[in-house]
Amino acid sequence: MKTKLNKQGLSLSDYFGHFGFNNENIEDKLIEMTGNAIESSITTLIKRLEYLGIINPVVYQTGSTRISVELPSELSEEMKAIIQTTGMLSFNLCKDFSVSKKLLQDVDKVIYESEQVSKKDLFSAYFNEEFSKSFEVLTADENDLDKIEKILQSEEVKAVIPNDIAIYKSNEVIKTTDDRRFRKLYLVKKDAELTGKLISDATCEIDKNTEIPYVSLVMNKEGSKEWERITGENIKKKCAIIFDGIVFSTPVIMSKIIGGKSWIQGMATTKEAKILSILLKSGALEIPLKILD
Repeated sequence: MKTKLNKQGLSLSDYFGHFGFNNENIEDKLIEMTGNAIESSITTLIKRLEYLGIINPVVYQTGSTRISVELPSELSEEMKAIIQTTGMLSFNLCKDFSVSKKLLQDVDKVIYESEQVSKKDLFSAYFNEEFSKSFEVLTADENDLDKIEKILQSEEVKAVIPNDIAIYKSNEVIKTTDDRRFRKLYLVKKDAELTGKLISDATCEIDKNTEIPYVSLVMNKEGSKEWERITGENIKKKCAIIFDGIVFSTPVIMSKIIGGKSWIQGMATTKEAKILSILLKSGALEIPLKILD
């Protein structure tokens, strides 16, 4: 990074001035932060592998930015997913559908005024009106999600999106009789009410009535206290349960929840629910990991 900044005529203090140090101090701080993140990630990986039944897994740092994992056999696809998944869980309150409708209007206005396009090229045209109205959440064809993301990332559009809003797609896929696939796009409060750091246990369960898998969550003392406050203050509001940027479920808070328990639905298979429970029990990675060989 230092070399790249130098090529642009910048220094570390230009980029990381919020640290309040000179270049040398900033470099030392970044090295320390990287080391701490790698050390934490090693601990998390060991936990994940142990939950998979691997006894005394060997995980250690090699070089400044690499972690080596020694396993008795080749990595299965399941292991690869568990090793590479960041595992960030958050509980974010959903915005009212009226906020979504206003967003469509505001973005349409920006596009129309800047490009003078026809109605079929407006932002709102990418969303299925019938589904969106029925579910009270913006719903779009999977094939259009990249186009929607591109529009949302433009500077002109960013300027009309409220600062307290984040947008996440659903894990759930809505399939139609003509083989089209739709996903919901949720507008939620950007700041999470609660994060996975306060989860003490997670277990894969099967609903006795529907035989559908879900993950049962137990929060620690701090999390239990916060969840009781959050649910008590937001009765009849929807709360999005978000895992690595994907909305798994949006339950309506019906009453104050005492005892620090919750659950995550929306997994297609028991295997998916088991993997999710392992990731939540072991904690999130502080840095993203990529398998090289």
